[in-house]
Amino acid sequence: MNNKLAEVLDVSSVEGNSEPRWSVKKWMYLAPGDIVRLKQDFEVPADLMILQSANKNGVVYVDTMNWDGETNLKEKYASNKTFTNEQLSHIKG
Repeated sequence: MNNKLAEVLDVSSVEGNSEPRWSVKKWMYLAPGDIVRLKQDFEVPADLMILQSANKNGVVYVDTMNWDGETNLKEKYASNKTFTNEQLSHIKG
């Protein structure tokens, strides 16, 4: 399970308006403060705070069957604050 891969923001790549770079990390090497990019139908490696969503209202739908056995999707909402790439690079866990 901990050998699965996640995309993590390379904070050293974020300066000004430059396009952020994402690196791949095994779940076992994730640390508090890592910014993880999730995509539709990906498994979530840990408890995460949702910073952004592709949906305009900030909602994401989470399948929690592996956590609580329930099969219905749960609505979760991104933070009300909008973050720039540079601001994301300064978030500490």
